[in-house]
Amino acid sequence: MRIISDNAANRATITVANTAPELGAANLLTDIKGQVCRVLGKAAAITLTWPSLETVGGAVIPASNLGPSSTIRVRAYSDELGLTLLSDTGVKWAAPGPIFSNEDFTQPLNVNNFTQPLNVNSFAFSSPPLTQVYFQQQEVVRRLVIEIAGQDTDYIDMSRLIVGRYFQTKINASYGQQDTVIDLSTNSRAASGDIKTDFGPVAKRMTFDLQAVEETDRARVLRIFQSGVGKWIFISLVPEHVDAELERDKSIYGKLSAPGTMSWTYFAHHSSSFEIEGF
Repeated sequence: MRIISDNAANRATITVANTAPELGAANLLTDIKGQVCRVLGKAAAITLTWPSLETVGGAVIPASNLGPSSTIRVRAYSDELGLTLLSDTGVKWAAPGPIFSNEDFTQPLNVNNFTQPLNVNSFAFSSPPLTQVYFQQQEVVRRLVIEIAGQDTDYIDMSRLIVGRYFQTKINASYGQQDTVIDLSTNSRAASGDIKTDFGPVAKRMTFDLQAVEETDRARVLRIFQSGVGKWIFISLVPEHVDAELERDKSIYGKLSAPGTMSWTYFAHHSSSFEIEGF
């Protein structure tokens, strides 16, 4: 399990080329899913620079219209001008579909969980795919370059950008973890008996327990709870899993639904529970 609770993007100067009017790089710093940064074209380059050194282990785009053929590449530099390369993730699939072992021939191939008509956006009424990519090790950087290519639509929409140091617990979440769909749509019936739907936003809620929190992890987990229910955090239970859909399903960017709890179960071990509501 990896947690990013301090988003270094908030301290960066972000530039994105070829954006639509009023839909520029500033929207990558808002926590509103429907407020997107729109790049006009089939490729995007996002550059982040910092006035001082920042520790970065990975980059996350929690909502986008990226398709299963889209790719992403992230490079980290030790200097603000980008002359000294520290790490390169290489080209990776940004939002791939399911793997063959989880697919049979009656299901469509090369689709993700946000397949939509060309150039149609429905961020507020759906659960768009989440993209996450990590370096082999956490780097101390001054500049980060994110390149996205191979988009299936005529523009690229992205909500929020998360980069920073991740905290990885020694023991993962317990089995019994739950994924809940939050759907604010409501059904009603007309006088004729026909059913009508008043469509509302769709989001997710993720609930899980850490039944064994090592002593070295205890303070960092408790500090997340102490930050309060208003703190934005990103959590991935199975980062870099071979099944990209499972990795997306077990990841969330959101806030605690309620104050967290931590129990001292036995010597040098604690336990805690999380309930995260996605944005």
